Amino acid sequence: MNVTDLKKGEEAKVLGLELSADLRERLKMLNVYAGAGVRLVKVAPFGAGYLLSAGSIRLAVGKSIARNIFVEREEQK
Repeated sequence: MNVTDLKKGEEAKVLGLELSADLRERLKMLNVYAGAGVRLVKVAPFGAGYLLSAGSIRLAVGKSIARNIFVEREEQK
């Protein structure tokens, strides 16, 4: 599954990113890398973009990037 499959407020663990090396490095600087936790904060109208929370950072990614961030849902506590 990928970020686009998450529901608002859901937390997930990043399994991997199928993106260019430059983009993977940029996302790593923003706390999005394999093994990191992310939370879907908001989805833009028509699913055009996704607002993620990764650690203390919030970042927006477009749909084409979100589709290539593979995640696994976190168990509810």
